[in-house]
Amino acid sequence: MRKLLSTSVLTCAFLLSATSLRAQQNTIMIQVLDGYTGVSIARHPVFVSIGATPAEAKARKNILSLWTEQRGILMLPLTNPTGWIQLWTADMHACEPHPEANAFSLAQISTKGLQTPNKCSSLSTQIGPGHFIVYMRELTPAERAATK
Repeated sequence: MRKLLSTSVLTCAFLLSATSLRAQQNTIMIQVLDGYTGVSIARHPVFVSIGATPAEAKARKNILSLWTEQRGILMLPLTNPTGWIQLWTADMHACEPHPEANAFSLAQISTKGLQTPNKCSSLSTQIGPGHFIVYMRELTPAERAATK
């Protein structure tokens, strides 16, 4: 009886971890960080454009509006793991040069991880498969005035 119970517990634990791993493989973790300080940008709206090609992602026709949680993270479900994404926020500026010209491969993010270039500072962060880091910064007063 004890052996049967132990085997049942192990089987249940294996199934739960396999289910969790499967759920993680069907999502990518996007983390939004301040490009100067590395501090998480918490509870902030992020727009994600998804396309089958880089051009489709840059065209911004299929847009998701999401929010980061308290650690600056949002989870993006992978409906097309070979697609491309582009990210932006309404009231911050990307630290990458020419962000409107870039789209990022979901396949590369899923298999290796990826982070946007960070022209705001030399800060970079360790990444792994399924992890995408985006560096942003506050708008300057001149940029704020131009958006009004």
